[in-house]
Amino acid sequence: MQRLVRWCGLVGIVAAAVLGRAAPAHAVELRLGVKAVLTLSGMIGVEATDVTLAPWDESAAGVGFGGGIYADLHFNKLIALELDVLFEGNRLFFQTAQGEVLLEQAVVYEQLRVPLLFKLVAHVSDHVEFTGALGPEILIGVGATPHSALYDPRADDFNSFYTAATDTGFALTAAFGFGFLTKYLHIPVELRFAYNLLGAYSYNDRVARFGNVYALQAAENFQASLMVGFGFRIPPEQPPPPPRPVAQQVVEVDDPFYYPPQQED
Repeated sequence: MQRLVRWCGLVGIVAAAVLGRAAPAHAVELRLGVKAVLTLSGMIGVEATDVTLAPWDESAAGVGFGGGIYADLHFNKLIALELDVLFEGNRLFFQTAQGEVLLEQAVVYEQLRVPLLFKLVAHVSDHVEFTGALGPEILIGVGATPHSALYDPRADDFNSFYTAATDTGFALTAAFGFGFLTKYLHIPVELRFAYNLLGAYSYNDRVARFGNVYALQAAENFQASLMVGFGFRIPPEQPPPPPRPVAQQVVEVDDPFYYPPQQED
């Protein structure tokens, strides 16, 4: 948790510096909307040398889905900043074998993901744009449910128990996509890849052992996702146009004794 706090503080300093330079020079366009997410998550296999029929040790993968809200700030036609708040339900499937014994496991876990992405935008027309993005992402575990099945002729003699616990993470996320635009609508389509910098890459970090109970820390090492959104464009407020100059009309006076006043130098 302390590492997560330090990473978040560093990201906040960098974001404030970038926004402080970009915001005053250009009018900001705001985009608000919702996104649907399809995910493919995975864990990298680790070796547990001192555990017989080690649970949760193999490589694992699984699909999930979710959704949330997003906010885009476009400082100009090239630079933008996106903040998302996404809720996902993900799955991972494990299988461990030793001789005739087969242990099949799965975990269903829910996460709150908060990415902050710095984006480069290329407008190919008035209605189509391409984007590339890079930035940090905070992962907050909300719930985890384990499922285990043991296929063993000696299953009655097996006395280990398996569970799962929520975990936090801090990921580096890259994204590539395109968007369809109208005057007031925004429809983004995006591919993302996130690598969890705080993920567990050893068995002792991945699995907490309490006697004969093995608890998986449910947070993936990496995730690929497909996102489709629907949002609204809120254009920047335009300053009122300057008043038009009014030409002074010359009034002719039909009076031979009338002399117009002279302006003093």
